[in-house]
Amino acid sequence: NIDYALDLTSGSRLNIGYGAAFKSPSFNDLYYPGYGTPTLDVETSASLEIGLSGDSYGAHWSIRAFQTRIKDLIGYDPVTWASVNIDKARINGIELEWDRLVTAGLLKNWDIGASLMLSDPIDRSTNNRLPRRSKEVVQLDLNRLHQSSRYGLNLQYHGNRYDDKANKSQLDSYALINGYYVYELNPFWAIKTEVSNILDEEYATAKNYREPGRAWFLRLLYKVEK
Repeated sequence: NIDYALDLTSGSRLNIGYGAAFKSPSFNDLYYPGYGTPTLDVETSASLEIGLSGDSYGAHWSIRAFQTRIKDLIGYDPVTWASVNIDKARINGIELEWDRLVTAGLLKNWDIGASLMLSDPIDRSTNNRLPRRSKEVVQLDLNRLHQSSRYGLNLQYHGNRYDDKANKSQLDSYALINGYYVYELNPFWAIKTEVSNILDEEYATAKNYREPGRAWFLRLLYKVEK
């Protein structure tokens, strides 16, 4: 990877980056019974991005545009039930992020963060959308520190996706709400409770593989003093 950043006179920063990568097939991709394909090629990719970030009205913001070109993308074909290489793929996208600590009003002392990613993941040999990839992802984070407690919510929205290369089997969009609460017993020990998928949303990111419903966790945390 190579990156370059330039501080502008307005107080914002311009970033430009380029990177190249490869991904080798896993053992399961190659040899798992009924699924593996021993002739899979190594996946290679090249990415270019340009971004602008800064601080305005007490908030930090950033905007980033990117393009990734992939050769021999390692994927899965639900028709043949086997891992495959997608000859040529391209992912164009734009990502926006915004974060601010509110100092007045109803949400005083809440740290609010929001992000939006819009992408266009394309199989260049068919011009179909790449399988199992959403074009829209939206997130909102609300976090607050109050005396010896920390708590917050995470809201997510993921657009629909296709399960197959032919774009005939569509998976619905979904929204999730996750929450947490941490109570500091002392500088070293804390109790944390988390609830994921609070609304018990039924959704799947791959056909016939339903994701977990509502789940509750209770954790005891210990922090080592440095």
